Amino acid sequence: PSGTVDNNPSGILITDLMPDLIADGCCYTDPTMATDIPVDFDGDGDVEVLIRAGEYTLGPLTRKQVWVEGVDSAFMAAVPGPGCAGVDSCDWLPIDFQAGDLLDGSLNFIAEGGYLTYSQSDGTATTELGRWTPGMEAFLGVRFFDEGEDRLGWIQIELLSDHDAVVKAFGWNPFPGLPTIAGSGSTPLAAGRAAALVASDVLDFGDGRDLEISFNATADESGVGEYRAIAVPLEDVLGFTISDANLLSPD
Repeated sequence: PSGTVDNNPSGILITDLMPDLIADGCCYTDPTMATDIPVDFDGDGDVEVLIRAGEYTLGPLTRKQVWVEGVDSAFMAAVPGPGCAGVDSCDWLPIDFQAGDLLDGSLNFIAEGGYLTYSQSDGTATTELGRWTPGMEAFLGVRFFDEGEDRLGWIQIELLSDHDAVVKAFGWNPFPGLPTIAGSGSTPLAAGRAAALVASDVLDFGDGRDLEISFNATADESGVGEYRAIAVPLEDVLGFTISDANLLSPD
């Protein structure tokens, strides 16, 4: 999908979809005909998540639903639905995160996806499932793999009805395993600063092997994923920003 990418100073990569993408699920008689919205977090051409919507009618049976599916080793943050006896016999319900909620590795992430909202009626009884309701706008928590390492992200979704959904934006933290905040590019955890940084030229190879760095670690490392030292050529120092640093690979 087209959109704008905000590589903000926190390193969280946000894609604001323009226009918003709509899955209009009305109406079909084959469950395989649901409309899809694909989400490719890292832009590598491999879709991580499908948001699907549809209204399925066959005889007296009417089913209306919006659900999500993980593709390419993507997992949804979810909680067990009612009557769950275990992973293999459970309707897991994707969590409706609100803006500002922390998304981290302590959440339950399930591979099979699940219903945001679901209702089925045969004319005499109705079955309903899901934490999301029509008119709600919330954030789906996602864990996926990029270059063999796990990343955490979110998708902003609005339910127009019980069978129509709008995807407005998505974002992810490019640093492996580190948390993100739903709907935000702000730093999830405020990390302290290293102190007493000393860089010394100790050898004569004429490259990075000559550099020896020592420092005192921050007292609280709960928000620290790694310490990084970046050597920048003198002629590039004035134009080098923290955003540039965040886009560099760990290597």
